[in-house]
Amino acid sequence: MRLVKSHEDPQKELSVNAQIPSATTLNLSDTLPLTCCRAGTCCHGKNVWLNPWEVARLAASRGMPPRLFRDRNCEYGGIRLRFDGPASWKGMTSCSQYDPKRGCSVHEARPLVCRLYPLGRQLRGGKIEYLYRGSVFPCLEGCPSVASLPHLTVADYLAGQDVENAQRAYDEYLELMQGLADGAFALLLETGLAASGDCNMLQTNRLARATEDEN
Repeated sequence: MRLVKSHEDPQKELSVNAQIPSATTLNLSDTLPLTCCRAGTCCHGKNVWLNPWEVARLAASRGMPPRLFRDRNCEYGGIRLRFDGPASWKGMTSCSQYDPKRGCSVHEARPLVCRLYPLGRQLRGGKIEYLYRGSVFPCLEGCPSVASLPHLTVADYLAGQDVENAQRAYDEYLELMQGLADGAFALLLETGLAASGDCNMLQTNRLARATEDEN
């Protein structure tokens, strides 16, 4: 059993290990217009998925407890940043951490997907690949001036974005979640719960958890 995230709107998705249709796969030596012009267009209309390590870093950068940051700035229990800021590019709302006057307000603690953008990252056959969606470089639409800025190799760009720790945290979290999913699937089969047709256990456990939280 493998964890797979479906994407209802691939044009709005910003996800680290996304299976990107019509993607251009890159070599670390490839040179691209990767010098950011700080226009902030990539901070609009995206889905930025988070892991607990990233939530904790973002919270620390804003000087608040992780739970408070999660409640104020995240969706789906803390796994996605809210994009409920002003709509200043193509009518799309901006990231909750985006300040129109100064850009990203949590830049030093930004999540991995933001560090990688406009690149994506996926694990295929035990090998990490970097890529971008489509045949045209993504930044050219929203930030055409990047074409005249210094070009960087993929390796130099990744080094400048300081992705090493963020990638390690992402991969370890994904491995942990996969292990939990595999264990739950095995438990479901081995205990006979699947064959029993019992549909009430999950709701019972949720009620029990809610009672514990209240106490």
